[in-house]
Amino acid sequence: MIDGFGRHSVTFAALESLSPDFVKVDGSIVRKLLSNPASQKKLDAVIRVGSAAGFGVVAECVEEKEIIERLKALGVGFAQGFGVARPQAIETVAAAAATGEKHGAQRGTG
Repeated sequence: MIDGFGRHSVTFAALESLSPDFVKVDGSIVRKLLSNPASQKKLDAVIRVGSAAGFGVVAECVEEKEIIERLKALGVGFAQGFGVARPQAIETVAAAAATGEKHGAQRGTG
């Protein structure tokens, strides 16, 4: 997984050589998605490249219902942040993992 993609100026060429399973789009893009057309264009580019290259797109810092709806409409497959699930105590997460229980919410289109 490549984390924080889009935080700084980026090139998609690096993605070709790394062949990640997922690229996590930086929260600075996701948080401005509804108010900044440039953020949506950046996200659109990552989605298109991901579709062509075969990697999943994860949106981080998802905190609002409206952003979840926009991400889904754009075709983002995975979301992470307070709007998806609140952080859990490590003991709770470890206990769930030990029993094989799925923990937390997962939202996305695929």
